[in-house]
Amino acid sequence: MKITCSLGLILLTIWMLPAQNYFDPGYFITNSGDTTQCRILNEQWLNSPTRVRYQLDAEGAVQYFEVQEVREFATESGLRYRRVTGDFPTTERFTLQKSPSPAPRTENLTVFVKALVEGPASLYMFKGRNDEVYLLEHPVRVGGPEILLYKEYIEVGSNDIRQNNLFRRQLYRWVKCPGVSSIQEVAYSRASLMDYIENYNNCGQTPKEGTRAQTGGRPDSVRVDAFRFGVNTGLIRYSYATSQRSIFDPDGFGPTPPESYRGELVYEPKWVLTFGLGMEKTLGFNNGKWSVLLDIQWAAYQSSAVYSGTRNNEPVEIQEASEINLNQLSLIPALRRRFFLGPASGIYAQAGVVTELNFGEITFRPELDSALRDLEKFSVGAVGTLGYFFSRQTSIGVSYIYSGGISQTQSEPGQLRRLLVSFTLKI
Repeated sequence: MKITCSLGLILLTIWMLPAQNYFDPGYFITNSGDTTQCRILNEQWLNSPTRVRYQLDAEGAVQYFEVQEVREFATESGLRYRRVTGDFPTTERFTLQKSPSPAPRTENLTVFVKALVEGPASLYMFKGRNDEVYLLEHPVRVGGPEILLYKEYIEVGSNDIRQNNLFRRQLYRWVKCPGVSSIQEVAYSRASLMDYIENYNNCGQTPKEGTRAQTGGRPDSVRVDAFRFGVNTGLIRYSYATSQRSIFDPDGFGPTPPESYRGELVYEPKWVLTFGLGMEKTLGFNNGKWSVLLDIQWAAYQSSAVYSGTRNNEPVEIQEASEINLNQLSLIPALRRRFFLGPASGIYAQAGVVTELNFGEITFRPELDSALRDLEKFSVGAVGTLGYFFSRQTSIGVSYIYSGGISQTQSEPGQLRRLLVSFTLKI
C-alpha cells in the first residue's frame, strides 16, 4: 500500500508540474515569400497548430501568425511545418462506428503539416479532428505534397474491419526502389511509413550521417520518434532497516532462562557503484516531451547492522549484530516528461516502478537468530527521478527508490531505500 501511494504521488507531481514553454530561434515565410527571423514560442502543439506566437527579438512584444498568413515555419530544434491545402480523407482509424463504404470521405482543408522525414522523399503528418493523415513529397512530383489516402470500413455481412490501402499505390508510383521492403508490408502508421521513406532515401547510396539541409538546420533525413539505447553508470546509496524479534535459549530448556530480544536492526548506509543498460522511446506527440523507458540496473551492497532494543526488557545495543550481502538486478519501466529550457536541453521528471531480483544472504549473531535468513527472490517498489538533459543523448539524474523488505522471515519486513546519482549516454 505504501509503495502504491508513493508511486501515485510521484506521477501526480509530474502531471501537475507546469508546462515549460520557451521561445525557440527560428523563422517563418509569409505568403509573399518574405522570410522573417524570429523566436517562436514552443508551445504544446497538437502537431498541426492553427495559431503560433512569436517575438522578433528577446525583448520584443509577443505577436502571432495564423495558417492563412504563413506558408512555412521552423525552429532550430528541428521542428518544421508547412502549409498545405488539399482534400484530406477521414480514415476512421480512431472511430468505433465505422461506415461500410471503402471510399474515404474527403474535406478540403488548409492546415499546417509537420515534417517527420526530410530528404529526397519527405513525409509529413496532419493530426487533428481525431485523425492522422500522412503526406508524401517527391522531387519528381510537382504541386507540393500528395495526401496519402487510406480508409477503414466495415465489411457488409461479416462485420469485419477492412482496410482500403490506396496509399500503397501512391507509394509504388513515386517511391519504389530495389532492396527496399515490399510496399505491401507498409502500414498506414507513423513508424511504418517513416521506416519505408528513410529506407527509400538511402536506397542505392551510403546514408549521410550528420549532414544538414540548406535551410532550417535540419538533417537530410530526420526521425522524430525513434528508440534510443544507452548505458549508464553512477553511485547508489543503500540504506536498510528492519524490526527484530527473537527468543534465544542458550541451554536448550536448561537452567539458564531464555533471552527475549525486541528492537530494530539498522544497517550501515553505503555508497556503491552501479551500472545499467536502458532503452527509451520518445512518444509522437507534444513535441517529443514525453517518453517511456526501460532500464536494467545492477548493484551490490554489503553492510553490517547495529541492534538497538531490549533484552529481557532491558535496553541493549549490539554491534555487528547482522550482516547483509546483497546483489541486486533491477528492472525499471518508467515514464519521463521533459521541460525544455533551451533548444535541446532542460530538466526532466520521471516516475516508474521497480522489480528487483535479489541474490545473496543475511546472517545474524546466534543470540539474535541462529539460522540463515533467506533473501526474498523478488521485491517491488517505486522510483522517482529528477534530472538535467544536455541533449537527447546525455543526461544526469538523481533517483529515489523505495521498496519493501528483502528478508523472507522478518515479521515486519522493513524498507529498503536507495538514492541514485547517475550519468546516462544514449545512441
